[in-house]
Amino acid sequence: ARASGIGPPASYLPSISSYLQGRYTDPSTGEDQLSLRRFKAMLDGGPAEKLHYHLQFIYKTNNDSSTDDRIFMQDAYIVYPFGLSLKAGQFIPPFGLERFQPDWNLDFVDRTDVTNRLVVNGNLGDSFARDRGLECDWDHRGWQLSAGIFQGTGANNPSRGNGPLGVARLSYGREGSQQVRKWSWRVGLAGSARKDADQNFSGQLPGLSKILTSHFEGQDMRLNVFAQVSWGPLRAQGEYFRAWFEPTSESEIAATGAYG
Repeated sequence: ARASGIGPPASYLPSISSYLQGRYTDPSTGEDQLSLRRFKAMLDGGPAEKLHYHLQFIYKTNNDSSTDDRIFMQDAYIVYPFGLSLKAGQFIPPFGLERFQPDWNLDFVDRTDVTNRLVVNGNLGDSFARDRGLECDWDHRGWQLSAGIFQGTGANNPSRGNGPLGVARLSYGREGSQQVRKWSWRVGLAGSARKDADQNFSGQLPGLSKILTSHFEGQDMRLNVFAQVSWGPLRAQGEYFRAWFEPTSESEIAATGAYG
């Protein structure tokens, strides 16, 4: 019907995709464990490639995690191009490199611990590092700029008066081919700032008293620097994180970390 011109264009038709990842654990003590690490389902569609919507759900079980055995909506957003690109809904704020790599493209089954703890909204309740907000993206001749304003409480979490959260990321990179070997590189810098009224940062700062971190009041600011290079089948990347937590009743707390 579409070939004959009858019916809606193919771009209007939704596309459903999914994948799953399992994990087997052989601990030094206790029983072995077989778990469903991730099962994700995605729904994409829209009237044009650049004007589209995206929904993503996740389910996992037997991971000894507080998010086991429940279905969560991770992403729910629409992208509207008007010279720049405007994204609205629930998604990952533009902060970090490894956080944006899809699960099936990670070098290991999980992201690094420093990413999970110090990225914006990392280890923040049931947020899966997502938040609700508005983002503007610009891409021109190797330069990429993303800036957004978000609710600041993390997706799937009650507000409690937290936020707003401001995030921005700027990067520059190049790519090309040298005979049969493709190459690329990219470096970037990101920052964020948020007002905190009653935020649970105990998952990000497990070494501190939960009296301070589980009901944190004040503000948190974060810095991220990243670099990535690839040549043929080889890839290398690294990130540096620094976060400042400024409670209203205590001196500043700083947390840093890096991986390569």
